[in-house]
Amino acid sequence: MAKEVAGWFHRPAFWLRSDEMKTEIAINPIACDGHGICAELLPELIELDEWGFPILKSRNLPPALLDHARRAERLCPTLAVIIREY
Repeated sequence: MAKEVAGWFHRPAFWLRSDEMKTEIAINPIACDGHGICAELLPELIELDEWGFPILKSRNLPPALLDHARRAERLCPTLAVIIREY
């Protein structure tokens, strides 16, 4: 059921059509130890700085890269890669 939030109706994510879903990728800088696995698995969106820590080129995650991003999230040894769908 939709809830009214400050005059707007908020729809739960499962009500959204797939073309309305947005996916973002983020890196938790506190958890990250700079292993660089994420940049190897997702070079289209992540590059490493001179110390080996990841820098996101874009937070928006295209659907074509979702499988690669999920793999990077799963294989990160410190669980610093975060994928959010809304």
